[in-house]
Amino acid sequence: MPLHKGIAAGYIVGLAAMVVHSFGTITFYIVRIMDPFWFLTGLVASLDAYYRSKPADAATATATGGD
Repeated sequence: MPLHKGIAAGYIVGLAAMVVHSFGTITFYIVRIMDPFWFLTGLVASLDAYYRSKPADAATATATGGD
């Protein structure tokens, strides 16, 4: 599994944990929890944008029948 997919999978698990935790407390009012969460959200979103805009290399294009 490539690194960016592992990071995204870990983020989704962390997001699910935050949602479950939010049923018992007001999680996002605490700055020490909110700031790192939104920072990591931005990093994961930028990783997604980076890998979607990155052109496929020649080996991958040749192996999949591309130009």
